[in-house]
Amino acid sequence: MAEISIEDVSFSYEQDRENNFVLKNINYSILPGDSVLLLGPNGSGKTTLLKLIMGLLKPTKGKIKIDNIDTNKLSVFEISKKVSMIFQNPEKQFFAETVREELSFGLKNRGLREEEIKMLVDEVSKKFGLFEYLDRSPFDLSGGEKRRLSIASIAILDPEVLIVDEPTAGLDFQYRNLMVGILREFLKTKNKSLIIATHDIDFGLRIANKAAVIDEGKLIWNGDIVSLLKEEEIFSKGILTHTFASSLISKLILQSNVDFQKVVKGLEELAEGLM
Repeated sequence: MAEISIEDVSFSYEQDRENNFVLKNINYSILPGDSVLLLGPNGSGKTTLLKLIMGLLKPTKGKIKIDNIDTNKLSVFEISKKVSMIFQNPEKQFFAETVREELSFGLKNRGLREEEIKMLVDEVSKKFGLFEYLDRSPFDLSGGEKRRLSIASIAILDPEVLIVDEPTAGLDFQYRNLMVGILREFLKTKNKSLIIATHDIDFGLRIANKAAVIDEGKLIWNGDIVSLLKEEEIFSKGILTHTFASSLISKLILQSNVDFQKVVKGLEELAEGLM
């Protein structure tokens, strides 16, 4: 499974690059089996970093390697065989005339037989609540339906590394839970890895085992999720804002040293019981 290495990476969109870096000297590794929560305020550089990993942008300085191969030597298509990304704006990844064609496209490129494609499209479209829209244009769907289609069109390809930018935007409670289930199922496959950029800390805590925090283009903190919850200074700086759930989990861990996963599971069971 794919390993991603970010080595002293800086990036600028401007011609006067030395004074306009969006990202500055980022060093980080995503190993097989990692589920990384990428956090930081708006404009911190999270989405830019994701695009660099996908090869949609090239580092101004430094290197990004996938399985020890410099992404500068790989095409976006070659990278997409191992790493797939679900964009924050769903419409950016749509191009087919129907939902069915959108879900089928990647499978056809992989040479699957028509009957296999039909079976997978039917299965995934039902799971994401899109079956009745298979013959409609993706651009005619509602905001939440577009978000579900963007997720489904990548999930159906089952990549080695999945990158998700603001996955819960436009999703109601039912489909947020569906998304949690899908990402957990994805991670059950040995050594697959996940990168989630989000402001939704409660969603991230249900999935991630590691975290990286970016502020003003710099990686200011990284470690495991439990360690993040013990770093009150990170939150107090306004980089992250505690929700009721994350605050409760943090206090339980600090005061009682209870198991993080058991606390999350307990809160999920409580929420389900109240529905």
